[in-house]
Amino acid sequence: MPAFKDHSVGSRTKLLLCGDSGSGKTSALASLANAGYNLRIADFDDGLDVLGNYLNPDAIDNVHYVTLRDTMKVASAFTNFTKLVENWKDGSTEFGPVKEWGEDDVLVIDSLTFLANSAMRYCLQRDGKKFSDQPAIQHWGEAGRNIELLVQYLTSDEVKCNVVFNTHVQYYDDAGGGRKAYPVVLGSKLPTIIGRYFNTILRIDVKPTKEGGTRILRTASDYKMDLKTPAPKNIEVETDLDLSKIFEGIKSNANKGDNKVVK
Repeated sequence: MPAFKDHSVGSRTKLLLCGDSGSGKTSALASLANAGYNLRIADFDDGLDVLGNYLNPDAIDNVHYVTLRDTMKVASAFTNFTKLVENWKDGSTEFGPVKEWGEDDVLVIDSLTFLANSAMRYCLQRDGKKFSDQPAIQHWGEAGRNIELLVQYLTSDEVKCNVVFNTHVQYYDDAGGGRKAYPVVLGSKLPTIIGRYFNTILRIDVKPTKEGGTRILRTASDYKMDLKTPAPKNIEVETDLDLSKIFEGIKSNANKGDNKVVK
């Protein structure tokens, strides 16, 4: 049995970034490109227009994206994304398999919520159903498994790049009479377990100020939502909406081995 002192600490960020619509999930990506990371965005929400307002001029070339949207009658977004994972190619732009990308590369899924919806539409279409039809139990099961397996793969050690899943949130009543937030994914079970695959789960909050409010990142669990980071010594509980600081904190943690036993 290996000793914990020999445990390797991961330097890649596998992030689930949670927030309400309009909270700043997409614009927050600019900090990564501005810091020199290469962003490859799978754009399911078709909402990247705002990103350009936050990119430095020399960071624009660091961002590439593919828009993945289903039409009213054809569900192609989910399968097209799986093809991109196997070999990211869009016209003359080709980056190869995601698993061969490096630590300066970031795969972004914007958003997990819309990716999951596309997985459901794919299952309905394959069975000759309309997108407006009520999914049967087998559709919920298959679409959920497809999403869980995809998330499991992209957050595994086999994929060497950083990964960011943006997701919307929804509040559910808990047994204690309170309300707790979970990612908006298919069904009621998947939202409660999907977080296990990520080493980092953050939430975008609005902190009241005299000017009205400022967006921040919440990095530690509270009564609203379960959150986590592998580098709690390097990352504050509440910090600026700057994802590059999160990435660097996790890298620093890996270099120092801050989560190993201190003798």
